[in-house]
Amino acid sequence: MTTAGGTGSVRIGTSEAPRVPEIMSAWQYSKHGGGADALSLNSNVPVPKLAKGEVLVRVRAASINPGDWKVQSGLLPFLPLRFPATAGYDLAGKVVGAGPGVTKYTVGDAVFGRAPFFKMGALAQYALLDQDGSAHKPPSLSFETAAALPSAGLTALQAVRDYAGLPLPVAPHSREGSGDSTTTIKSSSSRCSTRVLVANASGGVGHLAVQLAKAAGAHVTATVGARNLAFARNLGADEVLDYNSAEGKQLFPSPSPSPVTSLSAPTAVQNASAVPPPINGLYDAVIGCAFNSPAVSAVDRVLRPEGKWVHVSPALSEFALGLWRRFALRPKKIFCVMVENRGADLEVLGRMVGEGKVKVVVESSVPFEEAREAWRKSMEGHVTGKLVVRME
Repeated sequence: MTTAGGTGSVRIGTSEAPRVPEIMSAWQYSKHGGGADALSLNSNVPVPKLAKGEVLVRVRAASINPGDWKVQSGLLPFLPLRFPATAGYDLAGKVVGAGPGVTKYTVGDAVFGRAPFFKMGALAQYALLDQDGSAHKPPSLSFETAAALPSAGLTALQAVRDYAGLPLPVAPHSREGSGDSTTTIKSSSSRCSTRVLVANASGGVGHLAVQLAKAAGAHVTATVGARNLAFARNLGADEVLDYNSAEGKQLFPSPSPSPVTSLSAPTAVQNASAVPPPINGLYDAVIGCAFNSPAVSAVDRVLRPEGKWVHVSPALSEFALGLWRRFALRPKKIFCVMVENRGADLEVLGRMVGEGKVKVVVESSVPFEEAREAWRKSMEGHVTGKLVVRME
């Protein structure tokens, strides 16, 4: 196998790779903070160089996630960004080159996935994918639909299946360098949690979590804003609540005093005791799908004794309280989702979408030149489904 990483034409397997330029256009930012206004479209960015196990992809579509602008804002200080940084993680496109050790793909393959965590780079004409953290795009999926899947889909699938314990397909991981691009889907051995509440169910992760929980056979309650009540019903939710209604506020009353800011036991107990006693113990699992999902102390009221509180995007204070309660008090099983970039799970998701078991909702699709406005819209919140950037 030969590789492509600059100009010229090479061969991968039996196919000839297209000529790849040395520079490209990309959306970048040069420091932490600044939001959408700090993004600039640069037309003199070097095409990324391939490393072992990576493929170079000509991007056909990308999507924007809250995690993208959280990285930009500096909320992940441990992430060693090199400025200027090319924004974005999720993408779909066609393989134009491969690094050493790649056997999963050949040139021209349509693929989708998340860019390597420490490299990012989806909002560009060319980007890198790791062969083990990406998948072949099913022919029935458009590039835009495939680009909308990786981060939100992986988060929802792993939250529902691996953390909440619902029986959904499991794809075994291929051995590195095995060259086996096929995936045998097996049934999860976990028993279905029969009643599931998905909080903040209209966003990228939430709308997929509702459908995945339904696909597992669960009875699903979804909380959304008033404008998304019909949307959540159309996803298949059995019950839908407006989280700003009297009923919604009764389900999750706001804790008092203000949210926890430290790990100290007195503060945690004070916040937990400030909430009324449990009402019904309604749910086997509560899955919080937004940064402002209900507090741990509020969720306690609606979980059964062995219920699971699964948070996909916790504030640092809630993360700390979750750890403290889990390891010190253990009254419930509290989980903060750590998403793993698994190509095998992307294959599961692609197959479920292709078979019509899950629908990816794209609120808007904008041309590459308008990516800044999509970034701004994501930061403003209340996006229904996903935001996609298409290359034209």
